[in-house]
Amino acid sequence: MNGTPFACPSGQTTCAIPLPEGSGLASYKVDSATGLSASGSTFFYLDVTTPQISGSVNGSIGTTGWYISQTTFTASTSDALSGIATFEMNVDNNGWTSYSDTTFTDGIHSIQYRATDNAGNFTETTSQEIKVDTVAPALNLSTTGTTGQNGWYVSTVTLTPTASDSGSGLVALEASIDGAPFTNYQSPITLLDGIHSVQFRAIDNAGNISQTVLQEIKVDTVTPGLSLAANGTIGSNGWYVSNVAVTPNALDAGSGINTIEAMIDGGTWSLVNSPLSFSEGMHTYQIKVTDQAGNETVT
Repeated sequence: MNGTPFACPSGQTTCAIPLPEGSGLASYKVDSATGLSASGSTFFYLDVTTPQISGSVNGSIGTTGWYISQTTFTASTSDALSGIATFEMNVDNNGWTSYSDTTFTDGIHSIQYRATDNAGNFTETTSQEIKVDTVAPALNLSTTGTTGQNGWYVSTVTLTPTASDSGSGLVALEASIDGAPFTNYQSPITLLDGIHSVQFRAIDNAGNISQTVLQEIKVDTVTPGLSLAANGTIGSNGWYVSNVAVTPNALDAGSGINTIEAMIDGGTWSLVNSPLSFSEGMHTYQIKVTDQAGNETVT
């Protein structure tokens, strides 16, 4: 057998000799008791081994089994004996076709692959699920409050983010207020007086992170403080007996003072740059202080 001698037990007219895998030449000779002999040879081919098959996915791996880039599936098969006869795949249950490397875009996909050799040996069908999500979540922000001037709000402000993800689905919506670490967003955020920095971000199950939404919110709900100092000689019955200078003093701990205005004797409002001076007569005046946010105090 392939040059290796073998013999059947004496006296038997038939015998079985195991064939080695592969191909070769089996030569035989038969001798009879009467001295006659016969010989011959035959080629044989034997393959009882299934083909080798393997597959791999090439792409950027995210989280929870998702890929976050366009993904290519590559498989290979080999058979050292009779050789490969068929190599097939079935993508997303669309039917079996000849195998070729396959690129997957966003979505949840399935691929099956199998091979058969020329001897009829076949592999088990191998199945693989491939999940691809290359798109970050969408994130929007709603701001509710009364706007004043110069980018300030003159009421408390409520921030409400909304996020969605049509691929792997949303896993987290997070917020960071005034530089604090990101934490899970639970409910609308209300901001009181002050200058605030608020960030929001959304994360999907694949690990994609949305663009961070950064918002500066300036809140001043308090009107300015105002005091008046009158400088003059006081007489009787509420009269002054000298010229009088009235100095307005304004204070605003929030957005800061913007303007101080005065209306004298029913006239028009005008900016105050120095103390108000009153001479002989009966006078009326009003003082109006406006802060940078637009809050007003009027006497």
